[in-house]
Amino acid sequence: MKTSEILQLKELTTAEKLLLVEDLWQEIAAEVEAAPLAPHVVHALEESAARYASDPNEGSPWSEVRARVLARRQNA
Repeated sequence: MKTSEILQLKELTTAEKLLLVEDLWQEIAAEVEAAPLAPHVVHALEESAARYASDPNEGSPWSEVRARVLARRQNA
């Protein structure tokens, strides 16, 4: 991208910039969704799903996990 093009983008109104960001985000999201997962990621997800299926009561709800992480950050 040329410097002149960047300067033109800076001249857009806030509303125009938001529309541009939204369009770019949707384009990026579509590319990411279309990308295949790496085999090791698929394997990890399958293992996690199998562990959950074998004992759905094991683990902690997100609210508890989040609280523990935030508490650790405050005590660090």
